[in-house]
Amino acid sequence: MGFVVPSLPATAVTTSRRNMVVMKVVGARMPIKRGSMVALVTPMKPDGAVDEVQLRALLQWHVACQTDGVVVLGTTGEASTLSFEERARVLDITAEEIKGKIPIVVGTGTIDPRT
Repeated sequence: MGFVVPSLPATAVTTSRRNMVVMKVVGARMPIKRGSMVALVTPMKPDGAVDEVQLRALLQWHVACQTDGVVVLGTTGEASTLSFEERARVLDITAEEIKGKIPIVVGTGTIDPRT
């Protein structure tokens, strides 16, 4: 099964012998362990723009608290109301802050068939 992620090449998902899912992104692997995967909200400014400073702080907090993994750009993360460029930026910030530290699961749905 494969997924296409904005600004990243296709990823592959495999299952290891220990029943952990492993995602390969640009040659990197991050096992998804048993535990709590937190569906994040996307922090927004009063004008409706993504609050990048608060998003970075939220991601850093989850790393510091040893969250088992995060889910970004799902329905809780307002992805269906964000433009493609905004979704790509949220994903870029997420990768900058936590890639290789804790697993990232990315939502890919949208309500607009043009994006």
